[in-house]
Amino acid sequence: NSSLEEAVSLTKYASKVTIIHQFDHFQAFKHAIEEVKKNPKINIILQSKITEFLGDEKLEAIRYQNLKTGEEFHQPIDGVFIFIGYEANTDMFHGSSLKLNESKEVVADELMKTNLTGIFVAGDNRA
Repeated sequence: NSSLEEAVSLTKYASKVTIIHQFDHFQAFKHAIEEVKKNPKINIILQSKITEFLGDEKLEAIRYQNLKTGEEFHQPIDGVFIFIGYEANTDMFHGSSLKLNESKEVVADELMKTNLTGIFVAGDNRA
């Protein structure tokens, strides 16, 4: 529920919000799912995961993979908000330059900005 609610909330500030979700459905209340599906600013990509953040001085794009077909996609993007579940799930960032604390949470300021330009964090992944 919370990730869907955050996506709706982000549409107040962004012209487009894309949700990339690893499963083929959301585990959320029906009304939350319907609100996301009916919002024209929200694009939903299911059965996929982000595999790479691309850019030199700032985030410019992501690469993501469809987990069912294995096909990879490149998508230009201005920012990423990480919102994954109720426990920090940051394994994908180990070995990257994204700053994590000893609890494997992403370190961010009061505006959810991380140490990398264009990458933000919210929810249980945020320190």
